[in-house]
Amino acid sequence: MNHGGSMASHKCPPHDDVPNSSATTLIDSQKFVLRFFPSLTDLAFLAPAVLLFSLMGGTKTLLSDGDPGWHIRTGDWILQNGRIPHTDLFSFTKAGQPWFAFGWLWDVLFAWIHQHGGMAAVLAVSTFVLCLTFALLFRVVRSQCGNDFIAIGVTMLAVAGSSLHFVARPHLFTLLFAVILYSVLERTQTSGGRWLFTVPVLVLMWANLHAGFLAGIIIIGAFACGRLIRFLVAPQAEDARLALIDFYRNSLLAAACVLAALVNPYGYHLLVHIYSFLTDPFTLRNVAEYQVVDFRTPAGRCFEVMLVLGAIAAFVRIQRKDFGHVLLFGIWAHLALTSQRHIPIFMIIAAPSVAFALHEMLIAIRRAPVAGWIRRVASDIDRSAAEFASNDRIERFHVVSAAAMILLFLVLRSPGAPPKFRAEFDRQEYPEGAVAAFIKLGPSAKVFTTDLWGGYLTYRLYPSVRIFVDGRIDFYGSDYGRTVLDVLAGKDTWEKTFQRYGINAALVPVNVPLAAVLKQSERWRRVYADGKVIVFRQVAVS
Repeated sequence: MNHGGSMASHKCPPHDDVPNSSATTLIDSQKFVLRFFPSLTDLAFLAPAVLLFSLMGGTKTLLSDGDPGWHIRTGDWILQNGRIPHTDLFSFTKAGQPWFAFGWLWDVLFAWIHQHGGMAAVLAVSTFVLCLTFALLFRVVRSQCGNDFIAIGVTMLAVAGSSLHFVARPHLFTLLFAVILYSVLERTQTSGGRWLFTVPVLVLMWANLHAGFLAGIIIIGAFACGRLIRFLVAPQAEDARLALIDFYRNSLLAAACVLAALVNPYGYHLLVHIYSFLTDPFTLRNVAEYQVVDFRTPAGRCFEVMLVLGAIAAFVRIQRKDFGHVLLFGIWAHLALTSQRHIPIFMIIAAPSVAFALHEMLIAIRRAPVAGWIRRVASDIDRSAAEFASNDRIERFHVVSAAAMILLFLVLRSPGAPPKFRAEFDRQEYPEGAVAAFIKLGPSAKVFTTDLWGGYLTYRLYPSVRIFVDGRIDFYGSDYGRTVLDVLAGKDTWEKTFQRYGINAALVPVNVPLAAVLKQSERWRRVYADGKVIVFRQVAVS
């Protein structure tokens, strides 16, 4: 008997060939534990909050203008009355005149949040929206370049450059929706148009949250025009045919989004109103957020860096005949250079292309005829990023991010919160000390004050007190805006303006010329002063 042969036929396979169930279980358990650890997505998520509450002013930054005040009170009115306002609610100067509350959905949402969680909840949710925006942006940027280190670096640059407009107002949803829209449009380039049906729904919500929905239509239009250019220059018939199909698809999508935007309480009148406001030269000259950026500020320098990198990225995209991204860069670079309000959207739009170009440059360096150590460094960066990504891209539970948001809300709600975490308008910037004197003026008082303080006083005292002006520059108009500036400057026409509107009280900063004029007038008497605010009351002169 050939026992040797029999034994050989039943020989066990080598140890390495046997599936090691214990090792597999260990790997699976390690992956499960890893899901609780932070990732680069968590880093991108937390970056805006860390920047806000460390290097910036925290709640002082989020409440750096008075607009959240009248937005919240608008939402209170809608919840109480069950309808959308069509006329002014807050002023005694234009009471009852037509008004577009174009952010009514934000107003309702945040009024409800305010009623149940106070200003702390408003600030916490606003911070969450910011954090979610840049976490999603990181995921989009990473998908474009494939190098996680480059992706997180460019995302951090976008966070820093966008920080000049971190205010708890409806425009934060424009930043979030811009990222979502960009992501959907990019997906359609690789996986077809199955997600396009979500875009009109997104724009419908967007148009009722903030007038920035026009940015979405611009983005879609740029992609459509980019495909049309590709059709015109495509050397091959098949490439031209696909580009033309994409052009028709994006054009129809843009048209559908315009129709979706009309589903708002004001219909097409909202579009007309927004157009007339944005084309008013007074807005661009006198409203701070519509003026050009100061490149000497940290945010301005980050914007400058992204401009340079974005121009390089546009050149790379042109070489690949990717004209949609080139148009996006050109349009939003122009808008951002003429109005700093548009810089956050520019940073978001430019980030994916910049990361893509930087990664292409890194790959080119690895193959370039340069010193060996330079090629090795480039290779090591790419290899390290790939090794890091193998663990970092395991889906997480994002426990750290969730815990940070809960902790932030608890600190904001705390009575003894540090200055940067106090859920209130900054008492150094807003006339908190003058509120009591303001109330003592009585319901007959018609008080002149600044637009910044008008929104704050509406938040603090509405409906018992009506204001002269607030931050709704689109409602008051350019002529009214010039009148306000002339009065604050103490020009000769200030008395006529006061007589025209029946103004019998004034609450102004101590350093404006009007304060000096009123001090010298026999018809006005100081009833409150605290070093930064003066309240005047008109008196009869015998």
